[in-house]
Amino acid sequence: VKKSLIIASALIVVLCACNRKNFVKKITGTWTLDKYTLADKDLSASYDTSHANYKLTINGDQSYTESWIAYTYIADSTITVDTIGYDSVSMTYTILRDTNRFVTTLTAPHAGGGRWDLLNSEEDLQLRSDSDVNNPAEYRILELKAKNLNLLKGNEEFDFTK
Repeated sequence: VKKSLIIASALIVVLCACNRKNFVKKITGTWTLDKYTLADKDLSASYDTSHANYKLTINGDQSYTESWIAYTYIADSTITVDTIGYDSVSMTYTILRDTNRFVTTLTAPHAGGGRWDLLNSEEDLQLRSDSDVNNPAEYRILELKAKNLNLLKGNEEFDFTK
């Protein structure tokens, strides 16, 4: 009985290790964000403004990197002053003053990384950023397939593809 219990325990450990290895193999790779949902509303377009071309790369050595481009829009204007004529009788200039309004678009590439870990029997993904080690981000893994990854953080949902 004791020998059977030890063999069964060893078998369970081996099977769990194999499942984890397959899970890690499936989750590693470069993931591109396809859809961002906040409180069941598709806000992919606005997220793409603040995190354009968002990519999450999960490496087999338990490191990760993320990169994106942030767009910033700044209202700006220029004032042009032009002399368009001179009245010699009154000795005054006719001056045209005009304000041109426009929006300046600034882009700023962002990149970061850190360590990742699987928690709660591979139900949660934890990302610990190198720049903010004390505040890890935890995501519930809703779906993981060979080419699809769906994560949930609070009321935010992230749909990725490889």
